[in-house]
Amino acid sequence: GFLRPGRDGEAAGQSGEDVTRNGYRFTRLSAFEWMEKYGVGIYHSAVMVRGIEYTFEAMGGVHVSKPHSAPGCVVVDQVLVGHTNYAPDEIEDIVDALLPLFTPATYNKLTRNCHHFSDELCRRLTAQSIPPWVNRAATVGNAIGLRDRRKDAPAGHDGAAPRPRPRRPPPPPP
Repeated sequence: GFLRPGRDGEAAGQSGEDVTRNGYRFTRLSAFEWMEKYGVGIYHSAVMVRGIEYTFEAMGGVHVSKPHSAPGCVVVDQVLVGHTNYAPDEIEDIVDALLPLFTPATYNKLTRNCHHFSDELCRRLTAQSIPPWVNRAATVGNAIGLRDRRKDAPAGHDGAAPRPRPRRPPPPPP
């Protein structure tokens, strides 16, 4: 497979259960694959530990699923982030503690997405972060001032301050 250590093999040789960040490409966004050769891609992330995958989505918030089963996605990579010795019930408690922080209402494509959730869960389980390249598209988008247009926001509202409408020049005199 394509499982590889997170950074220079730092996770290799540790004991405990593997904590893996699974990366997915959205099949409906195949038109954006060209960006990957420039080090930017639009991906989905989930964390797999003890045969269970945890993820965060806009519509459903945090949820649990069978590994490699993200609908509308294909697995493109797996990164071994680290190892954990937490028991299954302790992992559930850690995920439960994240539920109020990662709700559908808090989802933002740029500032609070599946990668942010995956990073937070990995840090709590292993004290290691996911690789920074995973969320590069959102980081760049946020840095250049892009906004997440929320489906539930009024038409034309993206959470930013209202922009003045361009004015048409007055018609020429007759």
